[in-house]
Amino acid sequence: MSETFAVVRNDEDQYSIWPRHRPVPAGWHPVGVAGARDDCLAHIERVWTDLRPRSTRRPETGPVRAVHDTDRLQLRQVLPGEMPCRCVDGHRHAAWAPGYPPAFTRDRVRAGIREAGGSVMYEIMLSSTGSVIGDLGYRPAGTGACAIWYALEPRSRGHGYATEAVDALAARVLAQPGIDTVTATVEDADGAGVAIRAGFSLAGRRDGVRVFHRSGQYEEATA
Repeated sequence: MSETFAVVRNDEDQYSIWPRHRPVPAGWHPVGVAGARDDCLAHIERVWTDLRPRSTRRPETGPVRAVHDTDRLQLRQVLPGEMPCRCVDGHRHAAWAPGYPPAFTRDRVRAGIREAGGSVMYEIMLSSTGSVIGDLGYRPAGTGACAIWYALEPRSRGHGYATEAVDALAARVLAQPGIDTVTATVEDADGAGVAIRAGFSLAGRRDGVRVFHRSGQYEEATA
């Protein structure tokens, strides 16, 4: 029987393969792809397009993209110049899933462009395929608070991706100095379920929709 390998990545965004039956070395993390050696190497060749270590990619001027990894996802910050293309009818990017961007994303991007600043947006990318299946973000919502939002393309719903992404981003936002509360406003039962599984509690209703809050420390959410 041939040996099975796992694709692993380190904090410098460098990839390798590792035998599945052996513990992954410190500093390396599985990306959710496993199989025959050649299949794993083919996946690395598809997704590892910039061979420079992450620490060497910082431009001398201009914004730096924040990237956060979860068990199955990579949250990649959408830079300001990359937002408008999500509002252009018919525009497609090779990494976007067929149903991305959904209508909510287009509306949220238009609102973010109109706002005076402060909104931060992330792509939700599957680590196993490099496909962008949705996005999420946050904006200031008063003293010590930020409001979070998310959207997934239809075929990616029901797999726990939203919970995983929202939980990770809420934890990042709450770790920022001066932020002690993250809010989420949801209109349907699915959105409420994501908020609850990601550690939010119902705080009340506003304009006919439910408002959830999360604050303080929270143990990792279950998908």
